[in-house]
Amino acid sequence: MPRTGQFSLHYNVLMALSAIFSALCNAVPFYTLSSHLGLEAGSDIHQGWILIAAASFLTFVDFRQLITARSMGWLLSRALLRWVWVVLAVVLSLLFLVRNQTEIDLTRSLVPRWAIIALILQMLCLMLCRRGIYWINNLADNRHKAVFFGMGPQAHTLYLRLRRSPILGIEVMGYYASQPVDSRITAEGPVPPYLGSNENAWPHIKNATYDMVFIQPYGYYDQQLSAQMFEQLYDSTANIYMLPETRWADDVVTLTSNEIAGVSLLSIHATPIMGFARVFKRIMDLVLGGIALLLLSPVMLAVAIAVRLDSPGPILFRQNRYGERGQPVPVYKFRSMYVDKDTATLRQASRGDPRVTRVGRILRRTSLDELPQLFNVLLGTMSLVGPRPHADAHNELYRRQISGYMLRHSIKPGITGWAQVNGLRGETDTLEKMQRRIEYDRYYIQYWSLSLDIRILFLTIWTVIRGDNAY
Repeated sequence: MPRTGQFSLHYNVLMALSAIFSALCNAVPFYTLSSHLGLEAGSDIHQGWILIAAASFLTFVDFRQLITARSMGWLLSRALLRWVWVVLAVVLSLLFLVRNQTEIDLTRSLVPRWAIIALILQMLCLMLCRRGIYWINNLADNRHKAVFFGMGPQAHTLYLRLRRSPILGIEVMGYYASQPVDSRITAEGPVPPYLGSNENAWPHIKNATYDMVFIQPYGYYDQQLSAQMFEQLYDSTANIYMLPETRWADDVVTLTSNEIAGVSLLSIHATPIMGFARVFKRIMDLVLGGIALLLLSPVMLAVAIAVRLDSPGPILFRQNRYGERGQPVPVYKFRSMYVDKDTATLRQASRGDPRVTRVGRILRRTSLDELPQLFNVLLGTMSLVGPRPHADAHNELYRRQISGYMLRHSIKPGITGWAQVNGLRGETDTLEKMQRRIEYDRYYIQYWSLSLDIRILFLTIWTVIRGDNAY
């Protein structure tokens, strides 16, 4: 299970406090406005402030961008997307709480006023929280002076991120190594000052000049860790961290700490979708997939009729694709291409593709052609959210060109995914686009949560409405 270190605890507390403030920013205006409009204090609608407080807290309690965002504008744009979830929770709840025309009229007046006030307060709250976190982390007693032993790709990446994130309160003083790094790393961005060989560090270590030490075991010069180094560091008061260097895949691998059977491990690739987490995800698939299938059945019937009338051929298109653990699974879609040009081709659909039928263009743009995959979800071969399944031929092509490609099949494929809601929907006409899609898929697999699934489902609606990269 993941281990929580001192910084995780520190930031978890800050996240909890910001979530409490967010709950107040959204719940207090609703309570005040509902009282002002004459709703009885004991009415179901008036008590909606409790639901709003809970929804706001859960939405922002894991809002890590509050600390990691590099600019206030980007932070507020991410916060706005999250805040939309709170609005949706309010609107959907009120639909079940209103009982008569009077309450309907009051609710129509209440919600827009609340939304305007709550949004302003929410944004101001996050701005103040960010300034507060910056102030706390940069207090004299909290600010940390850091130094690196060795400077390889992982260390350099960490340095650049610390340099761009003064909110963390970590000042990098420089690095020690047998010799300065060469153009292979300086070409990728600035490096901290070179402080000399390891022997130059020991007086500073002994005098507690540094609060944090980051050790890069190899770097570019295969610098081995020595017993003397650890003896000197263990005789200091610094916090000591190690940056394992995966030289065989520096730009692909993300390492996380784990513990199995009491033994600390560095995880190169793992997913939390196991045990009860897997059960909860399956329950969500069954419940939401069943509801979606029930609500969308008239639409699916209309699409089936349109496909049949538009061009000759079957209504459904069936294709074997790689599923969980790389096992073949049949994936169903509404046919969107002409029969004589719809099979045995590696080429993906592109803008203006003559193989696509008139109805097919509409289906692809709106993603209605994917609706039959709800049956895959109910059968258990797919999930609502997960890496999108590619054609077998594409899998065999890209697994030879992209390191770590097949790791995306560690879990069930999905109707929608983290890559798709981040602008990587549709054709991947370059290797770079596919690499980016794999990076997003790998991130989803390693950092999955039910809240992330819900977020992706909401963002999918917006992505479909915009119709980006769909043809």
